[in-house]
Amino acid sequence: MKKLRIFYGFDKNLASSFDMGGKDIWTVNIHDTLVDMGHDLVSFDYDLGEFFKHLEKTIESHQEYAKKHRNEVVAEFLRQIRAAHEKEPIDMLLSYFYDHFMTPEAIEEVKKMGILAVNYNCNASYQLELISEVSPAFDYCLTVEDFRFDDYKALGANAIYFQEGANPKYYKPCDVPKEYEVIFIGQCYGDRPDHIRYLLDQGIDIKCFGPNWDKVMATPMKKLKNLFYKIIGKKKKVKPLLPSSIIGKVLPFDEMIKTYSKAKIAINFGTCGETHLTGQRVTQIRLRDFEAPMCGVFYLTEDNAELKNFYKSDKELIFYNDKEDLSDKIKYYLANDNEREKIAKAGRDRAIKEHSWEKRFEKCFKEIGVA
Repeated sequence: MKKLRIFYGFDKNLASSFDMGGKDIWTVNIHDTLVDMGHDLVSFDYDLGEFFKHLEKTIESHQEYAKKHRNEVVAEFLRQIRAAHEKEPIDMLLSYFYDHFMTPEAIEEVKKMGILAVNYNCNASYQLELISEVSPAFDYCLTVEDFRFDDYKALGANAIYFQEGANPKYYKPCDVPKEYEVIFIGQCYGDRPDHIRYLLDQGIDIKCFGPNWDKVMATPMKKLKNLFYKIIGKKKKVKPLLPSSIIGKVLPFDEMIKTYSKAKIAINFGTCGETHLTGQRVTQIRLRDFEAPMCGVFYLTEDNAELKNFYKSDKELIFYNDKEDLSDKIKYYLANDNEREKIAKAGRDRAIKEHSWEKRFEKCFKEIGVA
């Protein structure tokens, strides 16, 4: 494959910006894969962490933050990419840019230098509006959502299907004892806590790792009761929805990898953001759909027709339909070790063979004509 000189427009410090610690998720997956493939990467040296905390166009304070700081980001981006291009020609800009810190005009300037401009986004399923202005300026927009092609086209943007994956250099089984029956690693939002509460009520031993699990308070009914007690002057403490005993810390990258190996079962939820409250619930494939199986853990995720294009259902990973089905399948596979371990091994074999980032980039670069 042709060696490319790539200006890497990702923030390599997002892990520390969000107090995640350890390795940055995109660095180990995308940056390191491209380097190991022999490409020459020049990284955008700018801390974008606060922008990623202020992306929403419907929140006034986020809009104000963008207006105040976007121009300085754009100016520094153009300065750095011009300097790198003058030193040695850049073949491609590969970025993860949003409207709040990048402009179409800046991307047009990059293209005038003879640089192919490519933007990646893995959350357009529910955040397409956040990249709607800048996307048409890029030569290609890499998207993980096949159902968004028409929406990109309506924006005037050129979408390429580019599914997520995992880097086998980092995602691998660890030789550690099994400490957990069931785990979920990820943020607490949407309908996730309600599903976890249901599993607990079914007697399932589950542990959750990630941000905000300790902030989940009572169910709406309990909150209503507490409001009533407050009105009548009776002191009542709002009870957490989930017990502290099942809540783990936010895991640095290396600990996340080990934790998958410590579990018999890893589960996943499909809902994007708070879309379950809108009447138009959105689901999507997630990074952990490739991370967890590549780590060798038995993986149980919500039914997803698109994901079935990547794994053999019931042979390489298991799909569930609703929380009741999830509970039933957890109990079944906890009671059937050999079957569970056979499926976990098959899932890892498939992930290693077909779902590495190197495979993704090989296909992508051929499609856009730079291989």
